[in-house]
Amino acid sequence: MSRSYATTSIPNTVVVPNYVGNEVVSGSGTSYTLANTPLINSQTIYAKGQFQTLSIDYTISGKVITFISGSWAAGDIIAYYLK
Repeated sequence: MSRSYATTSIPNTVVVPNYVGNEVVSGSGTSYTLANTPLINSQTIYAKGQFQTLSIDYTISGKVITFISGSWAAGDIIAYYLK
């Protein structure tokens, strides 16, 4: 049985199955919800272009990102992850 995977092409690299790139995350303030639940520790999060560090800048539970300090506006958060 063959499997079908959703893929995203990353410029100048290989095609990565189940990769979600450049997702503008929905939410506001300190709580945001991803479209999918990322594989554990596969996420990379940016707020206004600044890299955010897990457990220092934010926590994640399922699809929900909660920022520890700072409040952001809609469209400020970009996520990359494997689902």
